[in-house]
Amino acid sequence: MKKQLFLAISSVALLAVFISFSDFYIDFIGNTQTLLTDISSGGEGGEHGAVPTWLIIPFVILLGMIATGPLFYEHFWHKNYPIISVVLATVVVLFYVFVQHNVHSPVHAAFEYIQFIALIGSLYVASGGILIEIDRKGKTSL
Repeated sequence: MKKQLFLAISSVALLAVFISFSDFYIDFIGNTQTLLTDISSGGEGGEHGAVPTWLIIPFVILLGMIATGPLFYEHFWHKNYPIISVVLATVVVLFYVFVQHNVHSPVHAAFEYIQFIALIGSLYVASGGILIEIDRKGKTSL
């Protein structure tokens, strides 16, 4: 019981560290991005252009493949799912970076994703009572 409580508390603490660090980093990147936008636009603080609607196509393809892949083409899906996901995400990230000249949005989305995964992981550990046991004695060594 003590180990479970320790894991739950440490998961929440880890989540707090991720959130505080990512907020600091996102603020730093955001301020840098604003400064660079001000410099490149002559001090006007120009906005990035609107994102076209065709950019939702990779998301729709991924959702469709998640829904149909395990049913209709199981072997292909299980073997190539990570590749397909990375390729579709890369299309969107490349559009933001090279066409929109917007590095802040992908970095911000990545940190939000890390926060979400940390939250889900800590809730899973806290609610599931996961116990991690090892067969070695814990010790500090340098």
